[in-house]
Amino acid sequence: MFFTLFRQLWLAIALILLATASLLLSDLDKRLPADQNWSLNSNQSLATTQHHDGPVPDKHYTIALSYFVPAVTFEQAIQGIKDGLAARGYVEGENLTFISQHCNADLGMLSQVTQSLTNKNPNIFMALSTPCLANALTVITETPLVFAIVSSPIEAKAGVSYSDHRANVTGAVFENPTAEMFKFARQLFPEARRIGTIYNPAEANSVACLDRLKIFFEEFNFELVSVPVMSSNEVLQSAQSIVSQGIDLFYAMGDNTVANNLPSILKNCRDHDIPVIANDGSLMGSGALYSYGPSPYAEGQHAAELAARIFAGEDPAAIPFEPSRDYALHVDFNAAKRLNVTLPTALKQQLDYTYNLAVQRGRPAKIAIVNLVSNTVINAAIEGLDLGLQQHGLITEKDYTIQQFCAQGDMGLLPQLFDAAIQTNPDVIVSITTPAFIAGLHKVKELPLVFSVASDPTILGLFNDGKPRNVTGVHDNPAIDRLVQMAQDYDPEIDTLGIIYDPSQPQSQITVDRLQRAGQRHHLKILMATASTASDLPMATQAIIQRGAKALIVSTDNLANTGFGAIHKVAAAQQIPIFVTDMELINEGAIGGIGDNYKDWGKQSATQIMKILSGLSPQ
Repeated sequence: MFFTLFRQLWLAIALILLATASLLLSDLDKRLPADQNWSLNSNQSLATTQHHDGPVPDKHYTIALSYFVPAVTFEQAIQGIKDGLAARGYVEGENLTFISQHCNADLGMLSQVTQSLTNKNPNIFMALSTPCLANALTVITETPLVFAIVSSPIEAKAGVSYSDHRANVTGAVFENPTAEMFKFARQLFPEARRIGTIYNPAEANSVACLDRLKIFFEEFNFELVSVPVMSSNEVLQSAQSIVSQGIDLFYAMGDNTVANNLPSILKNCRDHDIPVIANDGSLMGSGALYSYGPSPYAEGQHAAELAARIFAGEDPAAIPFEPSRDYALHVDFNAAKRLNVTLPTALKQQLDYTYNLAVQRGRPAKIAIVNLVSNTVINAAIEGLDLGLQQHGLITEKDYTIQQFCAQGDMGLLPQLFDAAIQTNPDVIVSITTPAFIAGLHKVKELPLVFSVASDPTILGLFNDGKPRNVTGVHDNPAIDRLVQMAQDYDPEIDTLGIIYDPSQPQSQITVDRLQRAGQRHHLKILMATASTASDLPMATQAIIQRGAKALIVSTDNLANTGFGAIHKVAAAQQIPIFVTDMELINEGAIGGIGDNYKDWGKQSATQIMKILSGLSPQ
């Protein structure tokens, strides 16, 4: 999301949130007080942004990257790196050349790969995996070196601690496994005692992982059964050997030898009804029951952030190694059904990614969306909702279907649309916009109802008797005071602001009240004009400008958002700037804005929908 002001103030601030918003939003429910976790505030664009200088104009950058083998873990991490850099202005094919090579799991080839990449004279060398980092450290002494998907940088001789390390090196430490992984194992399998694992002692990260396992196993009263393998050729025999030793669970380690031969391990365990728990989500999807660990994609984005800081001039010597920031719980519902495992509520509450969710119902889940109107911001939210479901692992048409009901701006149609939606026997109903939410509360009494793109129901007075058990959702909190300050920063001569709104929409009246209070604090006069239909907007805009409005505010009103083009046409003709809280309107002519990313709002709602479809109560 970007906040832009015109050149008159010589101000150009690039706010890079698109890459971080999903992360910030996805764990928002964990960061709210327990008594608020039923209703989650959507993140605002200028809340707590940390940014660094972007690329130098006309300068080209080169990154050389080595990784161990073509595998899902590294593919996800590399995509995260590219996306993270692009979000910061470093775009492959434009101002960035990205060169990558792998050794195809052959340690003997690593030196050749590293030297080949070094010969390209990159601005930054990136190493994915502990073996690749260890090898790069023997060759690269001056070029900045950034690592990721590395669990043991100290064992690889990158430093003596996270803060005391080689001057040209920094990186994102892939901290895995965690105690949480085996806390879940104990909850799901209270009688289990012996957990088996296979590891390659030639990989430093495997040895370090084994040491951590011993600590966690002692904490949760598990016995470790481990078998070493030196090459891929030994995996099948080792898998058969470890299964024969009477293990209750198998832990699929994330070392390269095991990860590349996981199918044979899974088959042996499946043949003996032994549950498999996986090191991280990249190992999921082919039979493991669950994983809990850092996301390779997110770790790639993490490394991209560090690389961008170096591009901007920071010294890697001054950047400590940074541990994983975000962990994700992945569950395969097909594996759970096959093993007759019931997921407890506490586990579902932490669920981030699902596989084979359709197994829950024997069919795709049915989602009904009831919406007041179709416009740019609403469509972005619905697009984000669909995309968010897919990012949580759900496959459209296989795991879920969506049916939309739109009132085309007629609030009187909303009750009928909810009746029609209920008749389709959906598994969850989603309301989009505040009027749709209010109508839904009166109609939907049993089915799960998720509200999105709506105002705070507490402020609206909708939950005076307590939140209904079947309702949850995501509401906003528009930064009206900061928007007023933006208008003053844009033009200190502004003394009067105007707002056009539909008085029949409760959320619009709330915004007007907040704007009036902000006007008092900033010593500005606030003018108001009402409109009931789209055809009223040009006349209302003209009238409020004639009354003296020097700038306009557009916020949370569905009519004003939908008819923004009409408002902008009148305002632009008289050089009146418009400031918004709906950021998609920047592209339609608004001067600037502070507000919600509606696509991310939809994604955040998708998180709630995914958990409900997984069996969690909206309560």
